[in-house]
Amino acid sequence: EDNQFVEIQGSGEETTFSEPQLNAMLVLGKKGIAELCKLQELAIDQGMAALADKTAVENPHADLAKFFK
Repeated sequence: EDNQFVEIQGSGEETTFSEPQLNAMLVLGKKGIAELCKLQELAIDQGMAALADKTAVENPHADLAKFFK
């Protein structure tokens, strides 16, 4: 999420790749990672909202649980 790399791995099993090709792969990889981060955030937000709604409707003691933490 903060544009830091953990690991980069590549192999030219059938052929080699050039530095411009490597740079293009990095650009595409960073774009894909950004999209995945957005989707993960959306899924978490939706899951938390659904859980909050479910808890409020199905758990009549939700207020007590909040009070006692």
